[in-house]
Amino acid sequence: MMSSNPAGRRAERDRVVEMSLRLFPRLGPAYALIGALLLASVPTFGWWMISLVIIDGAKAVANQAVALRSKEPEWFFAFDQYTSMALIAYGIYHSGGAASPFFPLLGLYAALMPAIFGRFLFKTSMTILSLCIVLAGLGDPAIAAGTGWLRIGGLLALALSAVICVSALFDSDTQHRRASRIDGLTGLPNRRSFNEKMRRLSEQNDVVPSATSLVVVDIDFFKRVNDEFGHDRGDEVLVAVARELDAAFRATDLAYRVGGEEFAVILPAVDSSRAAAMAQSLCERIRTARPGDIDLTASFGIASTDGSVTPSDLYRQADQALFEAKRAGRDCVMVAHPTHVPLTPIVQAEEADIETSPPRWDLERLTGVEDVVGVEESFDGSLGRQRNGIDLVVDEGALERANTVLGRDRSSERK
Repeated sequence: MMSSNPAGRRAERDRVVEMSLRLFPRLGPAYALIGALLLASVPTFGWWMISLVIIDGAKAVANQAVALRSKEPEWFFAFDQYTSMALIAYGIYHSGGAASPFFPLLGLYAALMPAIFGRFLFKTSMTILSLCIVLAGLGDPAIAAGTGWLRIGGLLALALSAVICVSALFDSDTQHRRASRIDGLTGLPNRRSFNEKMRRLSEQNDVVPSATSLVVVDIDFFKRVNDEFGHDRGDEVLVAVARELDAAFRATDLAYRVGGEEFAVILPAVDSSRAAAMAQSLCERIRTARPGDIDLTASFGIASTDGSVTPSDLYRQADQALFEAKRAGRDCVMVAHPTHVPLTPIVQAEEADIETSPPRWDLERLTGVEDVVGVEESFDGSLGRQRNGIDLVVDEGALERANTVLGRDRSSERK
């Protein structure tokens, strides 16, 4: 079964996807070797066995395409392995059972199952493998004489012994991988894991292009926290923010600590407008949660791609959007776009504030930024400002606080 811890579940899901994608390019040579064996056996068993390999190969390609679009791809990869075992067992049963020259092929899954799934579905995988070995072996005519059971028992003992040994080796490998890829303080995956995940996303997009958004988060004025409250309190803040990140997003999203007080969240199958809404909610959540019992805020940069942007460019765009959020006064969300497309408004004003013409705000004075290229305002009172292809989402409270600091009343800003 999967871990009950959200971060643990996501790590296990990530492992299943990673190992399955690593295996996929090697299936071609594997199918070629098995195909050669089947061709040599055509005089004995006919052509029908080759059709099973063709069906299994087509199934694997179609299954991967569906899995990479799914919110829970690990179940599709598990289904693919189990149905492959069933097809092989069917072919073995009808080609001599335990006496079939293909019977040892089932032993291959004794190594594949622990490598792909680890502890996820471990008992289920071993149960299905054992059943396939026993049921496939029953096609042996010698079963009636009582001698065929030895062949079944021999392969079953070999497979289970291999599972025990391989599992121990992969458990050790997993522990070492975890130690090198998990941040010791927050328990989130670290920058190395983030880089590897971005690379895998690029590989997946080469096969099946899909929308992906990247959210980069930075705690505002974190150095002041360490200076005023000490590094222990700063660590408490980082752990608390990590918990907020982990709780705010979906089970299929994965948050990373990419350095210092900076975090990143990869959102598969999420476009920029939805990512902005999710980030805006988290921005407000951090502001009100008081991580580490300290009043603080965070800034957010978002970039999205349909699969045409490289991971390095996607991160660069999100990081630039984060920089713009810092320049704009912090405690806000910025979204990078390849073209100047305004965000769907997030914050709504009270009905009493809605007039026949939208309110105008002196953004030059508000943010101190001189390179504003356009302003988009809507009648519901929300405001988004674009600069260099980047949208700023500012909530009503932030504007009111800014006006208070500047000594201006909101009504004087209307036209």
